[in-house]
Amino acid sequence: MLRRPPRSTLFPYTTLFRSIFFLWRPLLKDPQDDLVLELAVEAGVDGIVTFNTRDFGPAADFGLQLWTPAEFLVKMGGA
Repeated sequence: MLRRPPRSTLFPYTTLFRSIFFLWRPLLKDPQDDLVLELAVEAGVDGIVTFNTRDFGPAADFGLQLWTPAEFLVKMGGA
């Protein structure tokens, strides 16, 4: 059975919030894509899985790879 962590580990909330990088926005054509890119950079992931690889071109400037869902499945050995 899963238990909720003790209340003392959930506070203060300041540990849950991160800075937002408004200085390099807007970078992509779609503002919603900027949010995805920012999250990927902050999380330190290897890449982004998207059908929209063309609009995420600047992601390479941050060291991120781009994969379509099919490419990702092949990479993970699932297709």
